[in-house]
Amino acid sequence: MDLIGATITVRDPKNKRDRVVAMSTRVHEILTGRRQEWEAEHQAGRVDVRVYGSKADICKPVKKVMKAAHIDQERRDFLHPVHSLRDTGITNMVNAGAPLAVVQEIAGHASVEMTRRYADVQPESVRAAIKTVFG
Repeated sequence: MDLIGATITVRDPKNKRDRVVAMSTRVHEILTGRRQEWEAEHQAGRVDVRVYGSKADICKPVKKVMKAAHIDQERRDFLHPVHSLRDTGITNMVNAGAPLAVVQEIAGHASVEMTRRYADVQPESVRAAIKTVFG
């Protein structure tokens, strides 16, 4: 994660090609604030060193948040937390009208067809697209 450049590096994905993804403004704000909290916790000696730095692993904090949100264990196991967030992000981008080629690049898919498999296009998005193009 690069807070100065506002990017996140996805390392060792399934396709074995690391990639850099830009952060949204809101994600950057959240992570910058969390980094400041983390530094204060680190100075107080009560921090998980795997949250930031070279050993960072997003899975652990996501699972912790799901537990704190009282999502039962069976549901947490079913959701595969990080992958579910990725699927939701892909769906949201496609439904907001982002071109599939751009979503493919962000997702790191080798083909647009793979991106289509993850995108759950909503009927409202189809109606909005038709209205935008044809009135």
